[in-house]
Amino acid sequence: MAEIITEIIAMATRRGVVGAMLVGVMLLELLVAGAASAQDDPRDSARGGGTVVRQEAPGFGILATTATTVYATIAPTLTTNERERRDQQQAKQLHLISTSLEILLQEMSAGGGEHLAALADLLGCPWSYRPDLFRLAQNRFAVIVPNHDPTPSALLANLRSEIDGDGVLAEVCRWV
Repeated sequence: MAEIITEIIAMATRRGVVGAMLVGVMLLELLVAGAASAQDDPRDSARGGGTVVRQEAPGFGILATTATTVYATIAPTLTTNERERRDQQQAKQLHLISTSLEILLQEMSAGGGEHLAALADLLGCPWSYRPDLFRLAQNRFAVIVPNHDPTPSALLANLRSEIDGDGVLAEVCRWV
């Protein structure tokens, strides 16, 4: 079970916060299933019986379960270096959007361009998936840019949300 939990947590780490939320549901289901099939342990009677499973995973809290209760702390915790790297990456993304907003809007509505490719790079989208991102930006333009004067942070948040909603791009685009 520890190997499965570690694998699920690794998947969450690759997918970011949204992935962590989805993985939380998977972990809870796994832990509940494990607790339901566990044999009672007399040493655990104070907590209602069942076997306690503890898993300390890098970047995540402790996961524990008993036959009657499930506890999971899965919110990712970032180290100072990871937090700094994430903040730097987001600053780069926002700088690119701020300095070339009009061009980016044109390229998104047209379905491609150099500035959109640069943003895709900063979002961690592999080169081979750029056409998918360009199509998404073009097809979902009205959702990503709901008004004609978006702020850079709103544009970035909306684009990330659309990427997260796309099954393929959510897996391959990794923006720290």
